[in-house]
Amino acid sequence: MQVDTQILAVLLRFAIGIVALMVGWQFVLKPTLVDGFRQRLFALRHDLFLFMAGGHVSSRDPVYVNFRETLNFLIRYAERLTGTRAILAFFVPTPSLVKNNGDLSNRIASIPDEKVRKRIMQYRREMSRAIFCHLLCIAPLAIPALVLLSVIQTIFLRDDNGRMNVSRVDITRTVEVEAELSARGAFELCHAG
Repeated sequence: MQVDTQILAVLLRFAIGIVALMVGWQFVLKPTLVDGFRQRLFALRHDLFLFMAGGHVSSRDPVYVNFRETLNFLIRYAERLTGTRAILAFFVPTPSLVKNNGDLSNRIASIPDEKVRKRIMQYRREMSRAIFCHLLCIAPLAIPALVLLSVIQTIFLRDDNGRMNVSRVDITRTVEVEAELSARGAFELCHAG
């Protein structure tokens, strides 16, 4: 009987430890990670607003409006951005998002001022980096799936001329971010100021 009691005590401690980890994740770590993600998005939105206020783009410019609305959406629903939802977005893209993403890429490419175009692309990369880092923290197993889907998208979604067919939602631009990760390291990239 003594051995059975010891085994039960070990199992009880193990179960209590698992419950404590789950409670810590759900009520401490996860909300902290979501708040950090929101803070990065708030900083990006503030910088984008200052860029617009500086007269570089109009407040009614479709590129600015799209970025502002996307950032506002991500800030509002940050806790709902999960690895599963990011993966599902690759398989079930919303038609309006697909249209807006293609239009946005064309609009950015048609910006005549080189400095403004580069700055807008920088905002896009920073937003992608924030999403990628958030997914890396919240759902690390989703990242390899997103990278694989991005590679598949790059290979199989080309038109007859070899150009990328923007018919899918480009959520994280994972190939670009993966190259940055390998160059700088994941921790440094996600915590860069």
